[in-house]
Amino acid sequence: DNMTTLQSRLEECREHMEQGVEGAIDEEHRVRKQLSRALLMEEVMWKPRSCTHWLAEGDKNTSFFHDMAKSRQAKRKIRSIEYDGTEYVQSRQILEVCTAYFRRVLDTDEAQGMLFEGVD
Repeated sequence: DNMTTLQSRLEECREHMEQGVEGAIDEEHRVRKQLSRALLMEEVMWKPRSCTHWLAEGDKNTSFFHDMAKSRQAKRKIRSIEYDGTEYVQSRQILEVCTAYFRRVLDTDEAQGMLFEGVD
């Protein structure tokens, strides 16, 4: 496996650096770049698979994709919101603040005009 090989080479480079072997730092930089490229290629390969619907029906990497989906969901969650100088952290409070804000914004005459612009 290319990743395993690169990780082993990186470890060897670190050992050589500790031993003061000439050129070890340059080699470590080269191996680190190769490993970064390999990781990027692997990410590019897995990204489409993690978003496809058929994964819901099962795959040998189910736990991996489940973890990826949970991670994406966690990133998309609003954990807190500040409104009029007060921070809200409870889901119900966040919902109420957002609802009140958009009601107020969309209740103006200007907003009503924009909403119904072009409607006959």
